[in-house]
Amino acid sequence: MNLTTTTTTRLEGVPLVPGAACGLYCGSRVPLPEAPDCRLILCLDGMEIPTLRALLPRLSGLLVTKKGLLTHTAIYARELSLPLLLVDSPPNFPWGSMVSFGNPCDPSPLPRQVYTADGILIHFSASVWGLSGLRRALQAGLPIGLLRTEGLFPGERAACRAAVLQASERTTVRLYDFEGDKAVLARGDPELLRELQLRTLSAFPCPLLAVLVPNVRSGRELHWIREQLSCLSGGRVPLLGAMLETREALLNLSELLAQSDFVSIGLNALLRMGLSDGALIAAVKPVLSETLRRGIPVNLCGEPPLRLLGPLVYAGIRSFCCAPSALPQLAQSLSALSLWRLQPI
Repeated sequence: MNLTTTTTTRLEGVPLVPGAACGLYCGSRVPLPEAPDCRLILCLDGMEIPTLRALLPRLSGLLVTKKGLLTHTAIYARELSLPLLLVDSPPNFPWGSMVSFGNPCDPSPLPRQVYTADGILIHFSASVWGLSGLRRALQAGLPIGLLRTEGLFPGERAACRAAVLQASERTTVRLYDFEGDKAVLARGDPELLRELQLRTLSAFPCPLLAVLVPNVRSGRELHWIREQLSCLSGGRVPLLGAMLETREALLNLSELLAQSDFVSIGLNALLRMGLSDGALIAAVKPVLSETLRRGIPVNLCGEPPLRLLGPLVYAGIRSFCCAPSALPQLAQSLSALSLWRLQPI
């Protein structure tokens, strides 16, 4: 195919990460054009994170459809400092067409908190995959509500440890997640990897660290992690929390909360279950009421669709943990929110 083209097609959609992109559109297809100086625009649908990481030096921008929006590849892409556009469907252009989207812009400030229009205080923390996202959040003074460890490059681990040790606030580190489309990242025997990770975390000073357990289904799992950390650290156990993202976790809520110092509600996982908006809010409400009764901190992890933002705050969510790139738009939407105008779902 002749990769030189004089016609550039403008793409329209919803900017998830703002910025301007221009390059050859290759869909989700590999291999890519051989010319090393060609900047590319890819669609994330069906792409795995290792493939995306290998292509980073050649990328100008990324597209994703609603079908691929909840994949971890799309979540990972939010912190790559690349323009990311949400489109209704993959563009039907010939492979190698020149396309563009977005507009140049300066990075927006990252807020720590915002008040709704009727004065409710909402707190923010950062959900990050790698060293660049971690550094950007810390430089902005954001607490780290979720550091996803399975996505780290081998060369990033020491620098991430140093950044966590220098942070002014506690960092929440999620243990390796071996479920679904994240399994390709944490390669090796899960039990051995988990043991090595717990040994590493047990060496951190407790005031600097909180440990979040993903895909937890029962209180026994949290108890086992707590016992392992205690044995490895001589009794010094950091705060231990559960990511509530499975049906079993919601059913065994009381048992899990008895073993938890904090909890995080995994919004993306709940959305992937295909719950209706009403069913999702109904699933979240008992978590909020019971954590409030017990005095257990809780946040919502994930970028909520605009249609759910008001109902989630109405239900009692007061803390959001999101990709840094999502926080400016989220803060803007929350600042215009008036709960007295809302009807509960």
